[in-house]
Amino acid sequence: MEEFKLTYKIGDLELKLKGSQEFIDKEKEDFLQKLPELIDLHTAQPIDPDTPAPDAEIKIDEKISSEEKENGSAYESIVEFLNAHDFSTQKETVLGMAYFIDCVQQNPPVITRKINALYDEARQKKPNTSDNLSRLAKSGDLMPISGSKNSYKLTKQGMDTVDQRRK
Repeated sequence: MEEFKLTYKIGDLELKLKGSQEFIDKEKEDFLQKLPELIDLHTAQPIDPDTPAPDAEIKIDEKISSEEKENGSAYESIVEFLNAHDFSTQKETVLGMAYFIDCVQQNPPVITRKINALYDEARQKKPNTSDNLSRLAKSGDLMPISGSKNSYKLTKQGMDTVDQRRK
């Protein structure tokens, strides 16, 4: 399935979508119907007549480049992500899932519950996730978040490790 990207930017208002052509078309129509109301809400502030109107920028239905796909931003599922990488151990797979949470989903922090949910989504047997996260923190691929028990974030070293596993 080809994936497309749509970006609408009008002044400070911005809508970014990724997905199938059908999804993009539906969301685009919904957005266009609500656009006049959004503009009214946005411009309800007092306006200085000497200030020029914001430029409108619209990019429509671009195919996502293979470079974006390789950088992790275009994976639709954890299964697709795992299939694009060669993780040979449980520890590497947990690191890959941490990468998916942090970089692809952009949903930090990395915690055991989120990793286990990805294992369920991928229909794979769960390892001892807490132990693997702890080992990854000791190796420097993850970093504990201070003040949050059992919460981690990916380090540059961890990102590089996952990038090296790309098929």
